[in-house]
Amino acid sequence: SLDVIARIEEYFNETFMERINPFENLPEPENYSMFLKTNDVLQSEFHNVFRRAGYTVYFTRRSSIDALSTNRDELIFVGISKFKRELINKATMIENITEITSKDGIVVTVTKEDTYVRIPVISLEELERAKNKDDVKSMILEKKFRTS
Repeated sequence: SLDVIARIEEYFNETFMERINPFENLPEPENYSMFLKTNDVLQSEFHNVFRRAGYTVYFTRRSSIDALSTNRDELIFVGISKFKRELINKATMIENITEITSKDGIVVTVTKEDTYVRIPVISLEELERAKNKDDVKSMILEKKFRTS
């Protein structure tokens, strides 16, 4: 748990994880390799699509979300999943976060799915059609309000 890691860091007087506040100016992920590393093909493809559209992507570890994505003052909480049960759990967690923060959230998956608990579920194939951040934003809003 995070409490255990915090105690270990305190004991050894060394930092083992990088903490970020998504509501402040985030560091460039290129300066922190931990935000860029992923061995997951779906996460890597998502990263490529969002970067091409003009977003900065920060992968997270041991979190309810898989990534944060930003573009100037826009913040999107992202879940990435290949499995339906995990997808539903991530959508539920992201919905809770977005209700509190009034920010957008999405779940990215490999197949076209329905929107769950007011969180847009977008397939990688759909995202690949986005040419820029406006296309991504339109896609999110369209799916979000389709179920409202």
